[in-house]
Amino acid sequence: MAKQTLPAIKSAVAALSLADIRDLQAYITDLMLDRMEEEWEPPVNENTVETVKTATGCLQLQLVKCGKAGCKCEGGKLHGPYWYSYTRVDGKLKKKYHGKARPAA
Repeated sequence: MAKQTLPAIKSAVAALSLADIRDLQAYITDLMLDRMEEEWEPPVNENTVETVKTATGCLQLQLVKCGKAGCKCEGGKLHGPYWYSYTRVDGKLKKKYHGKARPAA
């Protein structure tokens, strides 16, 4: 199939029925989400001990600060490590705490 130019594609789309445009919109949305997942990289955190990619994002083992005044973590001795999962939901990065035990990928 010959590569179409964007103006030619726009012209072809303009000729479609409303139902076909809705189907095309759903197709493009799914395609965009797939491409975003392919390009997605785990978040970078200097306190990450380990990163494991999963089908939906990644798991990270991280050392953390609690934020309490006078805690040992203020002086640099961080808590953990603890497992967190990161996934993209509707284009937004979601983080979930899992504790010391590694969750199933």
